[in-house]
Amino acid sequence: MTATEMIFTVLMYALVLLFVYWAIMKWYIRPRRRLDAEGKAVLVTGCDSGFGHGIAIRLDKLGFYVYASCLFPDGEGSKILQQQCSKRLKVIKLDVTKQDEVDRAVEQIEKDIKLLGIEFWGLVNNAGVSVYGLVEWCTMEMFTRVLDVNLLGVIRVTKAFLPLLRQSKGRITNIGSVMCRRTYAAFSCYAISKYGVEAFTQCLRKEVKESGIHVSILEPGNFLQATSLYTHDKVNTIAQELWTEMSEECRTYQNESFKYIVKIMHDSLNGTSYSCVKPVVDCIEDALLAKHPRIRYLPQEFLYQFFGFLLNHLPEELSDKLGNY
Repeated sequence: MTATEMIFTVLMYALVLLFVYWAIMKWYIRPRRRLDAEGKAVLVTGCDSGFGHGIAIRLDKLGFYVYASCLFPDGEGSKILQQQCSKRLKVIKLDVTKQDEVDRAVEQIEKDIKLLGIEFWGLVNNAGVSVYGLVEWCTMEMFTRVLDVNLLGVIRVTKAFLPLLRQSKGRITNIGSVMCRRTYAAFSCYAISKYGVEAFTQCLRKEVKESGIHVSILEPGNFLQATSLYTHDKVNTIAQELWTEMSEECRTYQNESFKYIVKIMHDSLNGTSYSCVKPVVDCIEDALLAKHPRIRYLPQEFLYQFFGFLLNHLPEELSDKLGNY
C-alpha cells in the first residue's frame, strides 16, 4: 500500500467513525423518561469539593435525601453544604479507605431510612485523589495511596451498600475518567486506578443486573479548573515529594523532563478545561433518575470525545506518534 493509499484509507476510516459517532450522539440526546426523587436516599462520596460538592447540592434540590460524605466534616465544603441545602441533606464523615467508617455509614443510613420510611436508591462513588509523575519517579507509597482511594475505596463502599441497593433495585454510579480507556505519560498512578474502576464497573454491572440494580460509569474529560483535584499548591507539593524521593541518577538523567512536566501541570490549570462541574452533575442526575439510564456517560467536549474515540481505534503504532504527553 502506497503512502497516498494509506492516507486515503485513514481518512475514510475517520469519516465513517465520525458518522457513526454522530448517529449515536443524536440518539443519546433524545427525550428521556424520568423517575421521581421523592422518598429516595443517595450517598455521594467525596463531597468536600469538586464533583461531589456540586452533585450533593443538585440532588438535594431535586428532592433526594442526600448523605454527603466528607473527609473533613468540619471543613469549609461541609459548612457550605449545610448552609445552602435543606434538612434532607446530612453530612457524614467517611474516609473510603477505612472499613470501620464505611460500616458506620451503612449502619447510620440503614437506621435512618427505616425511621423515615424511605428507600436507599443510589450510590455515587466520587471520592478520588491523584498524583502525577513518571513511573520511575513515583514511589510505591504514591501508587498505594491513589489505588486505596480511587479503586479499593469504590470496591469497599460498593460491597457494603449492595444489600440496601438490592432491596430498592437502585442505582450505582462510579466516577471514572477519560483515562479509563486512554492513558497519558506521567499519569500512571491515576490511570491505573481508573482503569481498575472501569473493569470493576463492567464486572459489577453484569453480576447485579438480574437483581435489578443498574450500574453506570462516567468518564469526565478535563475538569481541572472546576475541581480541587489539582491546584498550583498541590502541583508544587507533589513536585517536591517526587524530587525528594528520586535517586541522584534519576535527578540527573531526567531533570529537564521533570521541569517540563511540572510546567505542563501548572499550565493545564490555566488552560481551556471546564470551569464548572455542571456537565458531570447533569450526567449524575440522569443516571439516578432516568427510566433507562445509560451504561456510560461522557461529559467531555465533542472534539475531545471524537478524537479520543478515533485514537482508541487507530493502530497504536500510529496513535502513539500523535503525541506522548
